[in-house]
Amino acid sequence: LPANERRRTGPVVRLALAVASEAVAAAGLDPASLRSVFGSANGDGPVVGGILQALSAGSETEGRLVSPTQFSNSVHNGAAGYWSIATGGGPSASCRSATCLGAGDGTWAAALLTACTEVMEAQAPVLLVVYDHPLPPPLDVTRPITAPFAVALVLAPPGAGRDITLAFDAAPAMDWLPSQSSLHGLAHGNPAAQSLRLLEHLARGDAGVCPAPYGAQSVQVVVT
Repeated sequence: LPANERRRTGPVVRLALAVASEAVAAAGLDPASLRSVFGSANGDGPVVGGILQALSAGSETEGRLVSPTQFSNSVHNGAAGYWSIATGGGPSASCRSATCLGAGDGTWAAALLTACTEVMEAQAPVLLVVYDHPLPPPLDVTRPITAPFAVALVLAPPGAGRDITLAFDAAPAMDWLPSQSSLHGLAHGNPAAQSLRLLEHLARGDAGVCPAPYGAQSVQVVVT
């Protein structure tokens, strides 16, 4: 990112951009050529929390001052916007499309479905980034996130790497936790970490089924 934009970013945006950069570098693709899907259950919670604190601390006579930078960072497509600037190859932003979504605890499944749909529709690679970060108090009481976590994948049409198949299931997800019990707390405590079961299979290079919770339903992800 240019220096001015770097100064404006916080830990949530940096988390998302870090994994996005690593995924694109590993894929050996030009980041400016990729469409993208960004998913986050909560968005930039620290920024939103700071704005709410500023609004509650002020008064009608003294005013309620909110930083314009913080306000622009509070929107749900903030991370995607910074990614577009970073990959624009100059002062202008990239013109590749970016889809930004939030689906609560089903964000990982919704984002993966969306990205795979875009891959098949465009017959071109798509960058998928899903991330969430702990919220500040008092928001953390209502929406606890145990630890920061982000995942990024470059998904491509069949034939470019490992094959995955997605199927919507009206039944709730069963056996979706990663095999390593030490990761269960993270998987339960951060919606983005519901990807750990799939990441395990990709890291080990083996086949398997990786259910993803999607509300009262699920998405069955089959790795071959």
